[in-house]
Amino acid sequence: MKRLLNIIPVIVFISFVMVFSNSCINKSKQEQSETYLTAKKYFKDAYRMLNKDIVDNDSIVDAFPKLIEVLRLLEVLPEDMTIDEMSLVSTTYINISLVFFSKGEPILETEAAKRALDYQKYVNDTNEIARLAADLALIYSALGDAESSQYYIDYAAPYLDTMSDFVEPYLKTRTALEYSLFFQEKYDSSFRVNIESIAFKHRRGMDTKNDSVALGMSIFESPYKHLSKPFLLKIFDIDRKDISDVSRGIAMNYLAQIYEEENNTDSLTICQKFFVPYAEAQFQRSQNVVGIKQLYEDYKVERDAKLDTLRKQKDLRKQRINKIVICVVLMSLVVSLIIILRHINHRKSKTQRRIIDDTLRQNLHTIYNNKKNNIYQIIINEIDLVYPKIIDNVRQSYPELTETEADICLLSFFSFRVKEIAIILNLRENTISKYRSSIIKKTGVSVIGDVLKPFV
Repeated sequence: MKRLLNIIPVIVFISFVMVFSNSCINKSKQEQSETYLTAKKYFKDAYRMLNKDIVDNDSIVDAFPKLIEVLRLLEVLPEDMTIDEMSLVSTTYINISLVFFSKGEPILETEAAKRALDYQKYVNDTNEIARLAADLALIYSALGDAESSQYYIDYAAPYLDTMSDFVEPYLKTRTALEYSLFFQEKYDSSFRVNIESIAFKHRRGMDTKNDSVALGMSIFESPYKHLSKPFLLKIFDIDRKDISDVSRGIAMNYLAQIYEEENNTDSLTICQKFFVPYAEAQFQRSQNVVGIKQLYEDYKVERDAKLDTLRKQKDLRKQRINKIVICVVLMSLVVSLIIILRHINHRKSKTQRRIIDDTLRQNLHTIYNNKKNNIYQIIINEIDLVYPKIIDNVRQSYPELTETEADICLLSFFSFRVKEIAIILNLRENTISKYRSSIIKKTGVSVIGDVLKPFV
């Protein structure tokens, strides 16, 4: 019982916290569900705009604010987000990265891809992790950052064991490695990686024309420029829909330089006609990029401030909860200490009382053994010194008992036997036995001495 009393404060506190927490969690889950559905609608609208047959600047300009709105609705501290929310936020950042890729903004493309990868670490979608790591390796290699590129190549490597599932990221990491070696002027190694990738795709029946053109571009920018022409000529075998105007324009520009050196005017004219679409494509890439960049930069400031505020609020809540827990623990300790002290005092008091009772019994039996005249009164006087008016209390509490029966109860409590009680009260032993039977019948006790226990 005492142990139960000891933990009651803790049980009450835990119950209160659980009820309060469940109420808050249920409300929070409902709000999160509604917010998630709204965000999902924004994302679907943006995705339709970005994946239609012709993605022009108007489509990107209209879609981009919707992508930002998805982030604004869902992006909070990762530990407070569901897996579905983190997955949607990651996918949104992937689309933002693609938008910046289309606009030729590698720095912002990288930032968005890294945010997407951070969320995928929680979602643990291995395919997306591999693809994003490969994208980042490719971006950094294009920027000439060989160290960062190698980091993400190594990051993607463990996910690329199963080629059937990760062909795309595998090829991207190979391309990143190729670029990295190229920027380090390790041209032979770079071209060897590129040729191995082309062979890898060829064995799987994949189209390699674009890869051959890309290899030709790399060779053109190397000391082996004179060997690039056969690869660049693959550009004429590629349909316009299968390659961007920007890539086609660059390849044609390189061929034009080769034909100019060869004095091949007819071929030079053919190549130059692609400069207009190339220039238009470059112009389209630059359109509205300022507004999109500013929208994203503004959101980044808003996001970082919000996350910082949420983190501070969470830390403050933790501190408050810790203080409450400490207070409850201290209260429990105080209550426990009081109970322990009371128990110790009770045991101490009980021990002292036992000593007093044992001493009193010895004195009473000494009085009995001396067999003085008026022995009963002497015994009563001795008892009154320790338990004043105890016999009066017994008589008041048990009015059904006679005076003699009350006296027998008193003497029995102090361990006098029937024979001794008979001598003290100047009665026969049979009479005392009859009185004892009467006492048991009237009080319901099994031991006569128990009648006095409440009074000592």
